[in-house]
Amino acid sequence: GRVLVKDTGSNRPTIVGDTWVDLEEVPMTDIKVGDPIMFEHSKRGTISAHPVKRIKYFDGRPYFITQGSSNRDEDDIKVTAKEFIGRWRVSPAQQPFDPSSPIQLPAKINVP
Repeated sequence: GRVLVKDTGSNRPTIVGDTWVDLEEVPMTDIKVGDPIMFEHSKRGTISAHPVKRIKYFDGRPYFITQGSSNRDEDDIKVTAKEFIGRWRVSPAQQPFDPSSPIQLPAKINVP
């Protein structure tokens, strides 16, 4: 689906300004170091979109360590299957944000 990512500064220069991205729901095993992923940041109650810096394993299952492209430090979360939403890329049909435009969210994202 297509999702709007808010510019927080953590992914510059990939994301400058609010940016539409294409979100793919893929298995975690398809993810490689450097892939940009979207995940639920449960400690903050937010959705984050950062590249994978490292892939680690616990009991044979992968989890990701992420870090925003322009952040000094790694994110303070281990992204497991529970938090993982999918892989994203900037939409080639990038258009200015239109607040009246519908936003398609993947099934895993719950909107209150």
